[in-house]
Amino acid sequence: MSGPYAFDFAAAGPGELAYFGEDRSRWPEMVVPGHVTRADIPVLMTTAEWDNARYTKPFAALFTELVTEHGATPRYLQSLGHNHSSQLLSVGSSDQSVSGVIVDFIERTGGR
Repeated sequence: MSGPYAFDFAAAGPGELAYFGEDRSRWPEMVVPGHVTRADIPVLMTTAEWDNARYTKPFAALFTELVTEHGATPRYLQSLGHNHSSQLLSVGSSDQSVSGVIVDFIERTGGR
């Protein structure tokens, strides 16, 4: 859900330091794009309508890699009316626009 799949190394802020640690030499090996080794597991990827480019650009890179290099077809949801935090916080609430898709994904892929 709007994952921090990668980030701009040159513009790392407190969030990146907290998530990836302070050892900058390890950062390139810790991002997801470029490191996918298999794509036989069903994938659901989401972004939020009001995510900013720091989330959508790495999402696009990972989605493209899965499709073009691994022949995968990830399921995708853009959570309309949500931002980076609110789509996750909606799970368990009366807003089922995100959780309904997650449940459907689990039900459809659980037998694989």
